[in-house]
Amino acid sequence: MQRIQKLDEGGFMSSEIIADKLTSGYERRKLKSGHRGAEVYVPSDSFFKNLINEWVYEKKAYGMHDSRSLSRLHKVGGLLNCNDLADEWCRCFLTNPFDSSPLYAPPQQGFTSPFLFKKHAASSVVKIYMIGVSGFRTPDLRRIVMTERVPILIPIYNISVAAEEHLWDPELGDVSEDHGDTSKALTSIIIDDLCGLYHIEAEFDKKPISGCTVVRCIPYEVHNIPANNVRGVPSGRLGANSSMNVCHGGLYVLLNPDSEAMNKGEHLLYFKALSVNYEIEAKVHIGVLAA
Repeated sequence: MQRIQKLDEGGFMSSEIIADKLTSGYERRKLKSGHRGAEVYVPSDSFFKNLINEWVYEKKAYGMHDSRSLSRLHKVGGLLNCNDLADEWCRCFLTNPFDSSPLYAPPQQGFTSPFLFKKHAASSVVKIYMIGVSGFRTPDLRRIVMTERVPILIPIYNISVAAEEHLWDPELGDVSEDHGDTSKALTSIIIDDLCGLYHIEAEFDKKPISGCTVVRCIPYEVHNIPANNVRGVPSGRLGANSSMNVCHGGLYVLLNPDSEAMNKGEHLLYFKALSVNYEIEAKVHIGVLAA
C-alpha cells in the first residue's frame, strides 16, 4: 500500500516528509561524493541516522520521556506550536537590523536579555522567550533571566531562504518564473543545507538533550524588511511593503518551563552544530527567578 504523506497545517512538512526529504538529500550527497569524492563531503551514516531519530522523529535515548523540551506540535498556551514559533522567530530575525535585533543585541558584551514574544488570543496571551546566537564564535555566550515561567525557543541550527534572495532574475527585475514551483525551489535549498550537517551536540546541565526539526515548505510573506537587513538582500528586490517570500528550516530546542530540571537557580544549555558551510557553538546561561 502506498503511504500517503501530508503537510502539517500551515504549510510545514510533517516529520515523515522531513525524514524522507533529508534521506533523499543525503543519498544525493553520497552519489555526488562517489563521482567527485574530493569535492563533496558526506557525514557518517551513524550521524545521519541519529539526526533523523533524535531531531526529526524526536525519539529519546532508551525510549525514555524527556520533559525538558517540548515537542514540535505541542501548542504553547493551546495556540502556537514550534512551527508557528519558528515563523515568528524568523520574522523577528528578518525585520530587524542585526545590531538592534531583540534576538541578538546585548545590553552588555557577551550577554543578552531574551526577547519576550507575545501573541494575544481571544481570551489569553501566549508568551515565549526567544534568543539568537551568532555563528563562528567558540563559543557565543548568552544569558537569559527568566522572570516569567514561559518556554524558551533556541535555534540550534537554522536557515531562512527567500524567493527575492535566491530566485531573482536581474534582467527581469523580479523573481524568475523559470524556477516554476517556488516552494519546491526554496525547500530544496533548505534540505541541501541541512544535509550538510555533520556534528550536533546539545546538553542541559551536562545531560544530553535534543529538540525538533521544523521545515516551512510553503513561503509566507514577511513585511517591513529593512534596507540594511541581516540577509543583505538589496531593497530594490523587495516586494510591496518591503516584503520577502520566505521558507525556513532548522533544529530547535523549546525548553519546557514546567520541567523539574528548570527549577529555581542557574542552568546551562551548551550546544554545537557544525555543517559544511556554517559553524555555531554557544553557552546559554539561564537564571530562573520565576516562581
